[in-house]
Amino acid sequence: MRRLKGHRGDVQCLAFHPGGRILATGDDGGFVRIWDILTGERLFVETLEGMLGAVAFSPCGNYLAAGTYDGQVSFCRINPETGVVEEIEDWAYQGRITSIAFSPDGMWLTWLSYSTLMRVEVQRTYQSQRREPSGDGFCIRYTPDGRLLARTGLSPRVLFSDPDTLKERRRLTHGESSGCWSVAFTADGQVMALGLGKGVQVWNLAERRMLKEFNEHKSTVSSVAISPDATRLLTAGYDNRVNLYAFSSSGTVGERIGSYFWRLGRLFEVGFTPDGTLAAAGGARGVVLWDVE
Repeated sequence: MRRLKGHRGDVQCLAFHPGGRILATGDDGGFVRIWDILTGERLFVETLEGMLGAVAFSPCGNYLAAGTYDGQVSFCRINPETGVVEEIEDWAYQGRITSIAFSPDGMWLTWLSYSTLMRVEVQRTYQSQRREPSGDGFCIRYTPDGRLLARTGLSPRVLFSDPDTLKERRRLTHGESSGCWSVAFTADGQVMALGLGKGVQVWNLAERRMLKEFNEHKSTVSSVAISPDATRLLTAGYDNRVNLYAFSSSGTVGERIGSYFWRLGRLFEVGFTPDGTLAAAGGARGVVLWDVE
């Protein structure tokens, strides 16, 4: 395990670069930090206004987007070798940003706030925009084929929208009144995991059928992640703990093969590297990186 030192507050969000060498993390002081995951070296620091709510890399790895609870969204070009970022565009007054996602083809940048679902075209950011009202939104994720955009919030449903129009096409009811905080898909898009106020659910999307429901956390499950090869499932909670489970692409959740208490306090997000060998967790006392093999 390696603790990445530099954050002075809650690490609210993190994202691995698709090249697998660098990690972006954002904290409640407005700092986005870029790390070399092999050495633990901090490569770059970007300062935004307000607590960070989300960070994301584009699929090609050339861009980084970050959003804050004060409503700022920053769209940057990044050098994956040095980790240096250069701001291209900036939006203000976007509401409390909770989630950011690039479409799988890299064409669209989308963000979610407590008031708005917003989409812009990466190559024509100010010229091609679409906005839809949103309730208390927590998380957005594109399905791996890019045909749908999943959105969760303080409701017992997952809403699936058309990525072009942002209009709702269908919904799935998970039934948890305290809401859904995190969504993860298998690479083939057939199975979805949800991090809920009171546990974890795994769904077969084609059949709209829940495969598994379980809760081994003592409080809100704030983040879930499925490894790229769909052999492991990570869950993190406000109880300060990360659990690792055997998993399969069919949605079968096997035995718990790891449970980690990194003394980070309340945990906000977990994720796998693109090759699935390492994982990172961000919490109230910083961020750690560890080997899950």
